[in-house]
Amino acid sequence: MDKRYITGKQIKDMLLGAYHSFEKNYQVINDLNVFPVPDGDTGTNMSLTVNAVSAELLETEEESLTKIAECAFWGCTQMDDVFIPRYVVEIGAYAFSAGGKISNLRFSTQSRLKKIGSKAFENLVGCPMIDLPSSVEELAPDAFPKGCVVSVGGRMPSYRSDLAKLNKARDDIKSKKKEKEELSKALSDAEDALQTHLNTFPNEVNELSELYKERMELEEKKKEKTKNVEKEVKTVLKKKSNVSYAKYGYIFSIPFMVAFLIFSLYPTLYTAILGFTNLRGAGNTNFKFLAFNQLFSNYKSILENPTFRISLGNTLKPWICNFIPQMILALLLAAWFTNRRVSVPGEGAFKVLFYMPNIITAATVAILFNALFADPIGPINNILQKIGVLGIDPATGEKEVIKFLQSKSWSQGIVMFIQTWMWYGYTMIIMISAILGISPDIFEAADIDGASGIQVFFKITIPNIKTILLFTLVTSLIGGLNMFDIPQLFNNGGPDRSTMTTNVFIYRQAFSGGYLYNKASAASMLMWILIVACSAVMFFAMRDKEEVALAKQKKLEKCENCEKNTCIAAEFMIKSLSLKKPREGQYALLQI
Repeated sequence: MDKRYITGKQIKDMLLGAYHSFEKNYQVINDLNVFPVPDGDTGTNMSLTVNAVSAELLETEEESLTKIAECAFWGCTQMDDVFIPRYVVEIGAYAFSAGGKISNLRFSTQSRLKKIGSKAFENLVGCPMIDLPSSVEELAPDAFPKGCVVSVGGRMPSYRSDLAKLNKARDDIKSKKKEKEELSKALSDAEDALQTHLNTFPNEVNELSELYKERMELEEKKKEKTKNVEKEVKTVLKKKSNVSYAKYGYIFSIPFMVAFLIFSLYPTLYTAILGFTNLRGAGNTNFKFLAFNQLFSNYKSILENPTFRISLGNTLKPWICNFIPQMILALLLAAWFTNRRVSVPGEGAFKVLFYMPNIITAATVAILFNALFADPIGPINNILQKIGVLGIDPATGEKEVIKFLQSKSWSQGIVMFIQTWMWYGYTMIIMISAILGISPDIFEAADIDGASGIQVFFKITIPNIKTILLFTLVTSLIGGLNMFDIPQLFNNGGPDRSTMTTNVFIYRQAFSGGYLYNKASAASMLMWILIVACSAVMFFAMRDKEEVALAKQKKLEKCENCEKNTCIAAEFMIKSLSLKKPREGQYALLQI
């Protein structure tokens, strides 16, 4: 073989050729391996190993040799001239060791060599000066034999590192010397300052003594001045002790009391009085009280009126059906917004959107929904027709429409939806405020104990906002039983009295037809009594049972103590009276 250099492709072809030759003759090795113990699969195992090597070689796409492995040319004695081509990146440890002497080592001018391992060129001779390519980044200290001067791109890395270490040591010495000088100077300055202070110490003592005397004099003057001020304050307080500030509270409450008497109490009492009179007719101010046997005839007439009964049902049913989903939705949203484990992006915007329906006036909302659900031409019907929910009526050949305003169930459902949609945001804000008022320590303790979100909600949140729930329930009851604007303006209480509430009934009794002010007043008082009764039931049902039980316990303990003291006093009196010769103290007790 005349070639002095071989490429990676040539090595690959050599190994693949050897593999194919071995595949043809592995049975010969199986036949040879019979001593000392017959083993007929040695050649087969070697074939499998060489097969794995050939598979790895076939998968390699690189035809050039980029790395010379460790001990790659270990023991090669015929290499006196070594040339490292440009595509070699790394030379492993002992790559050219334990072989013949290498007298000439050359590198490509375009070399990409970066790393040379330990004792890679241990057998290099005749090359006292080696100039490595400038691309070398990592060079083992013992890569070349001793006495060989190695440079990288014309630079001496070994000497440079030593020189850097030497310069660093010199800098450290200079720095320490400078620090020592600065410390010595600071010590000298401190000694001078101490000496100066010692020289001026007697004068400072005298000055401090004078200052102390002045301070004591000022303290005495201050005490005298304080005593005088205290005397003056006591004198002023004695003069003002007879002044009462309670009148200012009464003065500030006068505007509220006047407004309450004029706009709340007087109308309520006047309405109650009219329920026992015969007042009717527009503009009529003259009325007489009914006879004693007919005093409650207006109330009886209202209770027997079928329209009033229908309106009462129309009032209670929508209130119940809108209050329940309103409270559930408000509580869920409040728990969501106040949950410390959940971060809601845009929380403020959501709160504003949910509260927005409450800002719109009820009259506007009622007229808006009346226009939306109008028939046969209305936005809702148009949308349902366009999306294919409503088709063509086969009887008339016209487009189908839903007559929302002519249907009792649809009209009642829309009124319920409007009430829920308008008020759930308001209720949500109140619930959020109530939950935020609960101490965070309670929730932290629940988290430490491993309570789930549902357990925290029902065991901690709900019991701690019971007062706010009661407030919401009572206000909703009052608002629901006084519902007027939505049913009246949405569909004028129709169709067929399906949305007529008690307030709509009272309005029609008072301001339409015969202007029956007496019966309208009776109906109003009946609703007032109903609201008061329902509110009382709610207060009783949602009272704090533990607090009530504690109050009863305190009352019982107080009564027991009173009875005990009474019994002791009575027993003492009996004993005193039974004495034949009572003492002087006993006479005084008997007189008392």
